Amino acid sequence: MPSEEKDLKRLVRERMSRTGETYSTARSNLFANRDATQPAIELGDLFVLAHDLPMAIRRVHVATRQTSGPGARAMTEERERALGRTFVPSEGRTRVPSNQPNWHGETWMELDAQSWRDPFSTLRPARYREEGVGEGRRAAQLSGIAATDGSIFWWENADGLGSRSLENRSMARPVHAGWVCDSSWSSEPGSLEVEAVGEYSGRPAATVLFTPIDFELVHEAPRPRAARAFDLGNEHRLIIDLATGCTLRRINYYRGEPILEREVTDLDFPEAFDDALFAPPSGRVLPSTPGPRHYRQLSEIVEAVPFQVLVPRVPEGWRFSGGAVFEEGDGPPRVALIYIKGPGVGFTIAEAPVEAEERPTHIDWIPVERDGRVVEISSVDPTSCVRNVRTVVGGIRAEIQPCPLQREEAVELALSLTPAES
Repeated sequence: MPSEEKDLKRLVRERMSRTGETYSTARSNLFANRDATQPAIELGDLFVLAHDLPMAIRRVHVATRQTSGPGARAMTEERERALGRTFVPSEGRTRVPSNQPNWHGETWMELDAQSWRDPFSTLRPARYREEGVGEGRRAAQLSGIAATDGSIFWWENADGLGSRSLENRSMARPVHAGWVCDSSWSSEPGSLEVEAVGEYSGRPAATVLFTPIDFELVHEAPRPRAARAFDLGNEHRLIIDLATGCTLRRINYYRGEPILEREVTDLDFPEAFDDALFAPPSGRVLPSTPGPRHYRQLSEIVEAVPFQVLVPRVPEGWRFSGGAVFEEGDGPPRVALIYIKGPGVGFTIAEAPVEAEERPTHIDWIPVERDGRVVEISSVDPTSCVRNVRTVVGGIRAEIQPCPLQREEAVELALSLTPAES
């Protein structure tokens, strides 16, 4: 190690003992006063920042935006070919793998030690409020307000005001801006290279290139969501804030083309938040929707509902991954069964008795008859792999959404639905 770097580490430790600051805070405060001729930051310093992040950050107010790029379609096409399918663009298909839409908004997050401990999410704030605007076919769903005060999750969008009580944080919607406080780049297998050190939006920052060593278009085994953040591309450029370890910008690339760009446009760390920020609007009726009950075992779902649950005969390589039961007020519950082949590759079977109110849809269903049975399908294009399929068996309406199979395979999957064993 060059003597200059040894001197810098000594100065950091001296400042820590004098001020009581963490290593990362002392390092960034010293760095802010150094000029460009001094030694560049080391990867070890960035790892310390990532390690200290959960202890250093308690409240974040951030404005962000995310934009999809041209690499998304190229990666989608290659992924479809790897799965033995043909990619046919359509109005209903997102251009971006993992369904990442264009979005911009503002987020207030209050964090604690539990916020980083959910292996299936990058971040679960103790309390948050997010106001944003989405684009494309999911614009109405992604625009509006989503918030939790720790006991209830509530939202307001074009469909109105709604809420549900929380048994745990996973029942709240994931935070769009959670990537800002995500440090999984420091622990995922791959190579890291510090490309530059300077400023970004007036903050001292380091640009890091992360290249996963195990990138695959299709993974055979499911992985935690935090790990899947880097499945979206074979190269990732991050700009890390040297004062906090937060990510200020992240661009996912596939073969040199940007897939998705996320960036911070404003960032601060308030000492406190007003409780009213996270609370639902006062003086208005707050409709309550029961949260889903999640299950790992199919047998548990069968026992939880008063009707027959239908199960498919899935192609080789697919497996049941879990499901949920949704209460619908005075009506019968609804069931969702999830089958996967790997992260980002799966389908859901939504089931309910035929007497349950049918939810509105934009799909123009096309009937297909096989051996005296009728299956309805959203597309009859023989090469398309983006379609919904539905049928009725024994008084139960089942819809596979979306079904990532060729037309005939999708029809056969729907026809294979039979009542599960009790």
